[in-house]
Amino acid sequence: MAGLILPCSLLAQGFNARYDAFDWAFPQGGYGIELSPTGYVAFSSSDDCDSISPLTCFGHASVLLTELDQDGSLLWQKRSWRPNHSAFAGWANCCDTIPGGGFIVGGASEATDGSDEIYLMRFDANGDTLWTKVFGDPTLNRYWIGRQVKRTLEGGFVVIGITDQQGSRDGFALKTDALGTEEWRRIYGWSNTNVDGLVSVDLAADGDLFMGGIRLITETNNEMWV
Repeated sequence: MAGLILPCSLLAQGFNARYDAFDWAFPQGGYGIELSPTGYVAFSSSDDCDSISPLTCFGHASVLLTELDQDGSLLWQKRSWRPNHSAFAGWANCCDTIPGGGFIVGGASEATDGSDEIYLMRFDANGDTLWTKVFGDPTLNRYWIGRQVKRTLEGGFVVIGITDQQGSRDGFALKTDALGTEEWRRIYGWSNTNVDGLVSVDLAADGDLFMGGIRLITETNNEMWV
C-alpha cells in the first residue's frame, strides 16, 4: 500500500521567558514588541527608584527597551525617562519601527504635581534616545495621555490617546512631521457621554487613519467605537 505524505508548516511557541530589567525587581509590564535585525525589541514600563541621597530615592516610571535574539536570549536593555517626571510607554502595541533602523514610542509623561502630557520618544536601532517631544497644556491643568503611535506614509507620526481639554474625557489624534514637530491635533468624542478615549490607530493603504477606542455610557456599560 502506497502512502502519501503532504508537507506542511506548523506554528508553535518558540520560547517563553521572563525578563527583569537590570535585576531591579521593580514592577514592570510589557506594552509592545517590534522586529529587529537580530530578533526582537520589546517595549515596557517600570516603576523605578533612583537614589538621590543615602536614605532618599526619587520614585518614577521609565520606559524600557529590551532586545532579544530569535531564541529569546537577552542582548541588551536600555532605559529612558524624563527628568523629574514619570515616562510611560503608552498602551498595547504602543510603538512602531522606522525604516532604516530605530523605533518610535507614543506614551505619556507625568510631573510630580500630577499633570500629564503626551511624550513622543524616538530611539535608534541600539535603543539609544535620539529625541523626545512633549505635547499638552499643563498650565491649564488638563491632561493629555498618549496611548499609541504609528508612522505615517510621508514619514511623520500620529499619536492617539485621551484628554480632558474640553472638560469631559475625549479621544484625540496628534500629527507630527518626521522630527516630531506638531502639525495638527484633533479631539473626538460623543455628546451623550462624559468618557471617551482612543487607544489604537492604524493606516489604510492610501494613508487614511483608522482609530479605535472605548466610550463609557454608564459605569457598567462600555462600547467600542471606530
